Amino acid sequence: MLAAVLIGTGFLYYRSSSADPSQAGPTCRLTTPGSAGAGDTVPTGAQVVETGYSKVGPVVSMGSMIRNETGKVAYRTLVTFEAVDSAGRAVVDPDTRDWLTQVVPVLRPGDTAAVGTSALIGRNADQSLKTIDSIKVTLTVDRWLDPGDGNTGLGPVTAAVIVGSGQRNDDAGGSLRFASESANCASVRNNVRTGMTSRGVSLVFRDESGRIVGGNLDTGRQDESCLPGRQENRLLTVYQPAIPPWADLDRTSISVYCDFDRPPASKVPGTPIN
Repeated sequence: MLAAVLIGTGFLYYRSSSADPSQAGPTCRLTTPGSAGAGDTVPTGAQVVETGYSKVGPVVSMGSMIRNETGKVAYRTLVTFEAVDSAGRAVVDPDTRDWLTQVVPVLRPGDTAAVGTSALIGRNADQSLKTIDSIKVTLTVDRWLDPGDGNTGLGPVTAAVIVGSGQRNDDAGGSLRFASESANCASVRNNVRTGMTSRGVSLVFRDESGRIVGGNLDTGRQDESCLPGRQENRLLTVYQPAIPPWADLDRTSISVYCDFDRPPASKVPGTPIN
């Protein structure tokens, strides 16, 4: 089945090779974590293992890799970026600060996730772009869950770039193709599968040496990608000016975000954009 979905940053086309609804078994029992957590009670449990950024015109493109160092599942890890000048002052334009925080819904024991975003740089009084000296990435885990599997919604969801498919446009947008696969189950009601809920796709761009040079977040609803099975030859188009000219798109790291539900959008500072 070939389908197209309109998303916040472009169009996503994919071909699904997931199982027929009739093949879903009765053992699907998706976990239902509580709605509120006390924050990360294991400060060393989730770690930032790589970061990087690039200034792409008026935009700062940022990426990070985070890893769960524990034997439990990190559920709803808030990842907050900050770009600062040499004096430690924030340089992102206030109108785009909402894009600095996103949530990684499920991070399994020992797993690593790619987390990327881009935001407009603010201007000085003379209307020149502010200068970036470094970026900071902070993590807060909402709660820790016991390990599970695909029958509880805690199975692996993986994605990888199709080598040779990436293109960067003159406006720093572009596209790439990738394949993704979810081991999580879906329940069947009236011959319709209901599974995990999409909270977007995050990209981390790397240069030819493998160093992180930026990132981007697609917040579009892609629930099909969270159903059981493998999705082949998907095309993701990035319309934001987020791809640095030195990015080697074949090396892009991708995370497909799947959650048990998608909370209502909130404008409260510090809440995730996805």
